[in-house]
Amino acid sequence: MRHKIALTVLNVMTTQDVAKKLGCSIRSVQLWMEQGLLDGWKTPGGHRRISKASFDRFVASQEIEVTRSVNIDWQYKVGVVVDYDAKRTNDYLYSELKRLQKEVLRLTERLYG
Repeated sequence: MRHKIALTVLNVMTTQDVAKKLGCSIRSVQLWMEQGLLDGWKTPGGHRRISKASFDRFVASQEIEVTRSVNIDWQYKVGVVVDYDAKRTNDYLYSELKRLQKEVLRLTERLYG
């Protein structure tokens, strides 16, 4: 517990913290660091750390939202897929996500009245 408090006070995040905020895997965060998209460093023990400022810059530069999932009836989890290289692909995926969300809601209303 003290460890998390110290990281918070220092405005430092773990790869797990970033992954939770973005709704992605820890491996994705590690790859973003390796690609230079997300600035961070490794501790002497080999653990990756990211400054809060670096995280904020990354989120702003990628034009992504931190909230990533919607739960519907506790059975469905819908996430947003972000393609950092092609905005057109991202726009298409986002529109498909919205269409599927509407379809799930329509089917849920049909099933449960």
